[in-house]
Amino acid sequence: MKNDYAIVILAAGKGKRMHSPLPKPLNIVAGKAILAHIVTTVKDISPAQIIIVYSGDLSLYKAYITDSDVTWVEQQQQLGTAHAVAAALPYINASQSLVLCGDTPLVPSCELIRLLEQSKNSVGLITATPENPFGFGRIIRNKNNNLSAITEEKDASDAEKKIKEISTGIITAPTKFLTQALKLIKNNNNQGEYYLPAIIPLWLQHNAKVVTVAATDPMTVLGINNFVELAKLENYYQLQIANKLMIKGVRITKPESFNCHGTINADAGVKIANNVTIKGIVTLKAGCEIEANCILEDATIEENAIIKASSIVIGSLISKNAQIGPFAYVRANCNIKKDAKLGAFVEAKNTTLGDGSKANHLSYLGDAEIGTGVNIGAGTITCNYDGKTKHKTKIEDNAFIGSGTELIAPLTINKGSYIGAGSCITNDTPAEKLTIARSRQVVIDKWSEK
Repeated sequence: MKNDYAIVILAAGKGKRMHSPLPKPLNIVAGKAILAHIVTTVKDISPAQIIIVYSGDLSLYKAYITDSDVTWVEQQQQLGTAHAVAAALPYINASQSLVLCGDTPLVPSCELIRLLEQSKNSVGLITATPENPFGFGRIIRNKNNNLSAITEEKDASDAEKKIKEISTGIITAPTKFLTQALKLIKNNNNQGEYYLPAIIPLWLQHNAKVVTVAATDPMTVLGINNFVELAKLENYYQLQIANKLMIKGVRITKPESFNCHGTINADAGVKIANNVTIKGIVTLKAGCEIEANCILEDATIEENAIIKASSIVIGSLISKNAQIGPFAYVRANCNIKKDAKLGAFVEAKNTTLGDGSKANHLSYLGDAEIGTGVNIGAGTITCNYDGKTKHKTKIEDNAFIGSGTELIAPLTINKGSYIGAGSCITNDTPAEKLTIARSRQVVIDKWSEK
C-alpha cells in the first residue's frame, strides 16, 4: 500500500565544486550512483510518488536510474532549491511532500519515517550536529528552543556561524501550504537564489512551530560537495558494513580495506582478509575463507571453500571444500563442485568442474563439462571458439589430461582416458586408453636460419 506523500529529490546540481564531468548526484558511492542510493532508500517507505528534479541530459540520468515508477522533471535554470521544488509542484498529487537533496546517499529510511510520522500535516526537517558545520545552513532557535529560522552559510553572521546545529536540507511540508509558500519566497540573499528553507518563517507566521528531528548519526545525512567528502563518506559506509559483519561473527582482518559495492550475506565463521571487494549479490557460507585482494561478484562460496589470494570469481558457485587460486579467474556460469580445485593462473568460463577434479595451474577451461576425479595438467586449453560459434568440451570421470594439451571442441574425452602431454586432440578419445596426438621429434643436422 502506498503512503499519501510525494518524495521530491533535488538532483539538478552541477557539482561545480567536485570538478566532475558527471552531475554531482551521478557520482559513485559503494559501486552505485549517489542518486540511485537515495531512490532505493525512499522506495523502502512506499511513497505515492517519487519525483526527481534534474537538469541537462535525461538519458545520462536514466543510465544510472532505471526505475520506471520515477517521474522526471527538468529544472532548466538552477535558481535555488525552492525554484527546483516549484518545478516539481505541478506533478505532485500527494497531500504531504518530502524533499531530499540529491547528494545524500546514506540517509536511512528509518530517519525519513521518523520525520514523516512526527510531522503529519506540518512542516518538519531533519537536523544534525556534525563536528564541522561549515557550508551548511544553521538552525536558529528562539528562547523556547523552537526553530525560528535557517540561515545559509553565506548569509550567516559570525555569531551564527558558531552554531553547530545544521539543516540537512531534508524538509517535509503539506503540499497545499508548499504551493502557496513557494509563490511568496524572495531571492534577496547573497546568492540571489530562492531557498526552500524560506518557507519556515511563512509557516511560523500562522502555526505554532516547525518539527525538528535530530539525525541519529550526522554522517548519514550529510551531503557531498567534493571528492574529499565523497571519499570520507565511502570509507564511513564501508566500515559500517564491515562492523555489522564482524558483530555477526565474520572475521575481517583489516576492516578499513573492506569494500562492498553490492549485497553480502555471510555466515558466522567466514574469514575475509584485507582488500577484498564485493560486487552484486555475494553469499559466503560458514567456514569459507577469502584471502587478500580477491574480487567476488554475484557469487556463492559454500562451506569451507577457500578463495586464495588475488582471485576473481564472477557469477559462479564454488562448492564445499573447493579451492580457487591464487590468481585464478572464474568467469560467469561456472560450477566448481565439492573438493575440486582451480589453481594458480587458471581461467574458467561456463564450466562445470566435478567433485574432486583438479586443474592446478596455468590452464584455460571454457565451455567445458568436466566429471569427477579428473586431473587437468598445466597448460591445458579447451579450444572452444572457432571464430563464429562456441563449442563444448566434455571430459568424463577419472580422465587424465597431460600438460600442454589442446582440446579442440566439440569433443568428448571418455571415462578414464589418458591424454599424453603436448597432444592436440581433435577427435573423441576411447575410454580407459592412452591417446597421444603429437608429431614425432626430428633432429636436422645441417639446419640453418638461412
